[in-house]
Amino acid sequence: MKRKSRRKEILIVSIILISVVISIVGYLSQKLIIETDYRPEHCDKNGCVMKEVFQYLPPYPKNFIEIWSMVYYGRLSYLENFSEEYPDEWYWKQPEFYADSFKRNMYYYTSLKPGYTASYLNIAGYGPYPSTVVIRDVKPGEEIDNVISFWHASWGVVKYQGIGIGVSFPEEDATELGRVSVKQDPEEARKCFDIDYNPKYILLEPTYPVFFYNWTYKIKARIKVNPDCKPGWYVINFNSVSPPKDVEEKWIKKYLTRYTEFSYAGVPWKVFIQVVQK
Repeated sequence: MKRKSRRKEILIVSIILISVVISIVGYLSQKLIIETDYRPEHCDKNGCVMKEVFQYLPPYPKNFIEIWSMVYYGRLSYLENFSEEYPDEWYWKQPEFYADSFKRNMYYYTSLKPGYTASYLNIAGYGPYPSTVVIRDVKPGEEIDNVISFWHASWGVVKYQGIGIGVSFPEEDATELGRVSVKQDPEEARKCFDIDYNPKYILLEPTYPVFFYNWTYKIKARIKVNPDCKPGWYVINFNSVSPPKDVEEKWIKKYLTRYTEFSYAGVPWKVFIQVVQK
């Protein structure tokens, strides 16, 4: 009996030790992923961007460039769940995610050095990425789910920006290079769609001298084509508007002079939809 009891104790201890080892390995693996810095150096004639500029952002994923190129060249149409390895916000929270804009404007950050005083900075500026979405071959009664854009503050912005998001239907609009051109009756177009989106308003945090975590937000829309919608091309504009007054008052009280009131310093997010016969 003593021998059996001894074997049982050894077995229990072994199981506990194995569990501890597995937990430690898992923790160290996750810690390695988080602490490994895969972000490349960004340098120009002024020098290189200090790592501290990105200190409040999620870690830079190892496969970031692959995902970036898929998005940039339009090969990845569903802008969510980019990778099984990393959370999706690890990609779109990075300044480098937004086409080549950061590279063209990194002079704001390569100039940052001890004792440096900027001669010019921005108090406002923002925009959606992608700014245009084209959706084809949608039938009346169908629902388009998870239409996504990322609304971000511009480079070198020192203020908190409160922005509301509204919907409008212009009389006419076109994509870049005019590949899709739309002329529509705004009221008829409005009757065609049932639209829901979130969030309805956002507070964009500063991008200078460092990028704060909420310098960019994901906006997700759900668009249902009503059954009696006539075939043709339509365009929906998601515009920046004033945020709710009570919400903005809270922001003003919290951030005081660091907050800037709403300004039309950005472009709309345009969603072009082709409705076809059932």
